[in-house]
Amino acid sequence: MTPFTAASGRCHFVLRFYVCCNQRCLAPAFWRTARLYGEKALQCFADAHVCVVGIGGVGSWAAEALARTGIGAITLIDMDDVCVTNTNRQIHALSGNVGLAKAEVMAERIRLINPECRVTVVDDFVTPENVAEYLGVGFSYVIDAIDSVRPKAALIAWCRRYKVPLVTTGGAGGQIDPTQIQVADLAKTIQDPLAAKLARAAEKPVWGGEKQQR
Repeated sequence: MTPFTAASGRCHFVLRFYVCCNQRCLAPAFWRTARLYGEKALQCFADAHVCVVGIGGVGSWAAEALARTGIGAITLIDMDDVCVTNTNRQIHALSGNVGLAKAEVMAERIRLINPECRVTVVDDFVTPENVAEYLGVGFSYVIDAIDSVRPKAALIAWCRRYKVPLVTTGGAGGQIDPTQIQVADLAKTIQDPLAAKLARAAEKPVWGGEKQQR
C-alpha cells in the first residue's frame, strides 16, 4: 500500500490510507514522526499521557509540540485568560481568543491538530495544597511551565518525591543572545530571576514539610 501518489511533481496524500503498527492504525499526520523515531516509539507516544502545567509562553508551545508528535493524551492545567499582550510569545494568542481561557483555547487547538488526542482541561492553578490532587493520576510525564516560585517548587518537590518524570523550565524574558546560555548548577543561576528564586526556595520546606536536598 502506497501512502501517496505523485502528480505534477507533488505528493498528494490519500487520507483514507493508514499505516498499521502493533494492531493499531496510525493517522497519516504522524507518518513522518514514525519515520524519524520508528513505529515502536510512535506507539509509545500514542500510549503516553503528558500533563502541561502553565499554558503560557512556554507551556503553549510545549503542548503544541506534544500534539504534533502524536501524544495520545494531554492534560492542561491553567486558570489564566488569553491577553492581547501575549501575542508576541504565546501560540494560542490570536485576536479571536483574547479574554478566553488559555487551557480551553489550547485544548481546542490540540483537537484540531490531532482529533484522536484525549485532552483534559483543569481550570485551576497548581498550589502546594492541591499538587497531589492534580498530579497524582499516573502521568507519563509532567511539563512544568509555571512562572511563580512557590507552586513551581511544590510541583518539583512532589514529582521528585513520587518519582514522576518531570521537565521544568526557567525564564528567559528580555534575553536576546542564545550564545550566552551556559549549563551550571541551579544555585549559580544569573539573568534568570525565576530560576534564581527557585534555587533559594529549594533550601526551604515547600511541600509536605520537607527540605529539598540537592
